[in-house]
Amino acid sequence: MEMMSKKKTKTSIKYLPLEIWTLILARMPGKTLLRFRSVCKPWCSIIDDPDFVYLHLPLSNMNNNTKNKLFVAFDIARWTCRKGNLMTIRRADNLKKTGHNLMSSSGTDDFPKSVNGLSCNGLILMWQIIDNKKKLRLWNPSIRKTLLIPPCPIPSHLHNKTEFVFGFAPSTKEHKILAITFDENPNTQPKDMFFAVYTLSDQRWSVRNNGFNVERSCFEHIFWSISRRSDTIFCQGAVHSMAYNLYGDNKKYLVSLDFDSEKFTFLELPDSSDDKSYTRMFLFILGESLAVLSISQKYTRIWVLEHDDGGNKVWWSLWFSGGSTRDGHDLFMRANPYSRVFYYDSSDYGGCLIIGKNCYCIASGQVKERGKSMRSDIRLETYLESLVLLHK
Repeated sequence: MEMMSKKKTKTSIKYLPLEIWTLILARMPGKTLLRFRSVCKPWCSIIDDPDFVYLHLPLSNMNNNTKNKLFVAFDIARWTCRKGNLMTIRRADNLKKTGHNLMSSSGTDDFPKSVNGLSCNGLILMWQIIDNKKKLRLWNPSIRKTLLIPPCPIPSHLHNKTEFVFGFAPSTKEHKILAITFDENPNTQPKDMFFAVYTLSDQRWSVRNNGFNVERSCFEHIFWSISRRSDTIFCQGAVHSMAYNLYGDNKKYLVSLDFDSEKFTFLELPDSSDDKSYTRMFLFILGESLAVLSISQKYTRIWVLEHDDGGNKVWWSLWFSGGSTRDGHDLFMRANPYSRVFYYDSSDYGGCLIIGKNCYCIASGQVKERGKSMRSDIRLETYLESLVLLHK
């Protein structure tokens, strides 16, 4: 009876419906799925289905929780070196490398010598500056595949500055690159700003000629807020940045560009007017919500962006308030312009903020250096194994 039971179990697993196999495979890591494509034709058919990519993506995001979080580390000091590695994958708990480095600065056609990067859903947008123009490509390290992006069609001249943001439109399941060009010629009045969108499904650019839903006087503040990499974060279908003195009122604002509607929204940042000392603010992601850290010589405060079910009303909710330590204050004040802040739930220190190679304990204000073998000039982006670009 026991032998018959085992045989029956093996037979039932072998002939599971394809729908069940799809749900099982969707929970596997991206690199594992690439190997599974060679197991049998049914599995290969499931994994090669374009719809499977977007079934796998949210489950992969769920697996990349705070305890298993991975980073791709950009070595800023070696961006223009002939030797050495530019990117590595590192664990969030100790910043140790998980394996081989991702790429070298060999200057081949696949990977440029000088790179910058923005990450979303396992894709990294990279660019190389050639003749004052940015040559763009998308790269998925999990499947070792790149896609060269055609030149942006926005008019370019000496006084035009262009910035690119990269993200995902949830309603259409569309990855987009948004190009924003600003005319900084001091003799041009009023100022102009141009907008173009690249969609991954169509693999082409389209220029938006219908203008912006903002006042022309705000163009310059919006453009330079997006250009600050440390203050630009993609969260919940929008890229967010911070702008100062947007309406000439000496206030700080959250500037959000929605990837579905391709429209800007503005929200005043939390007020710390009771603290007269110099305050520095950072955006980061806390769970699935956008959060802002405000730190000064006296206080450390964290607010979380809340919204109602319809998303029509948004407000800031105070999540943490405490005193500031000298080590913590100095850490954030000395942060270089490329540094981003990440939240990590540590078993040793509880809720922590990671910035560069340092870890800041929110409750105690204690600072701990990690990744001692890692360079100081490092910029971290979240890393996720995905299958995006598999069919491009």
